[in-house]
Amino acid sequence: MKKFVIFIAIVATFFLAVMIIAANTVGTSAKNSPTTENARFSSYEICVNDSLWSIASKYAPEFGLSTEAYVRELKQVNQLQGDRIIAGNKLIILYKAK
Repeated sequence: MKKFVIFIAIVATFFLAVMIIAANTVGTSAKNSPTTENARFSSYEICVNDSLWSIASKYAPEFGLSTEAYVRELKQVNQLQGDRIIAGNKLIILYKAK
């Protein structure tokens, strides 16, 4: 019984440490992201001939980002693995609040 209690304490401590590290990592990346200050999110319907690059080129200048950096933001926010997008689908885009 004593070994079981020690085991549970170790597992709980490990789990708590992982949660603290994860929370700090998420908070740090958001604070360091150039898009978080005055950023708003909106839904964008992908049109025929749209690409991540063409969409990013419209919104990146609002944040002082390169098109490449905004594409990375789009991929992260929309959990995209590649560059392929399909007309009619929706993306979450970031835009600057006015």
